[in-house]
Amino acid sequence: MHVGHVIPDSEWGMKSHSHPHHELIAVIQGRMRVSWPGGAREAVAGDVLLYPAGFPHDEISDAREPVETIFIAFTCPSIQSEGVVVAEDRRGRVRQAMRWLLEDRLAQGPGFGDARVALLRLIVNEFAFLRDAEVPGLVDRKSTRLNSSHRT
Repeated sequence: MHVGHVIPDSEWGMKSHSHPHHELIAVIQGRMRVSWPGGAREAVAGDVLLYPAGFPHDEISDAREPVETIFIAFTCPSIQSEGVVVAEDRRGRVRQAMRWLLEDRLAQGPGFGDARVALLRLIVNEFAFLRDAEVPGLVDRKSTRLNSSHRT
């Protein structure tokens, strides 16, 4: 698992790319244009996006309202999606848990690894809860085995 942060920058953008891992992105503030084969969307504060492993996408920050995001790169065999999945984190639970992961990403010592995996499970399950009504089967709740050994 890798956790990172994109700070607001009116010139930030990433041309079309994909990853061998899943990527979950929470928009903290600002706006960005996201596009992928067959779709596009303006992502705003409160949106959480899941890019499945191997799925091409690009992101461009809005020049007037630069985007700030927190992202997690991870593997999870139980996540099955054919494309980008977007959910609205109205209560801020996903974003808060992602902030905790970001703050503790460099912490060392007994228990920190287990705590990070537990937070990732919470985030993935909350994201699935937000999207269950619209995308049944995104996460097989019987199998929430996460591979936390991925590093980018």
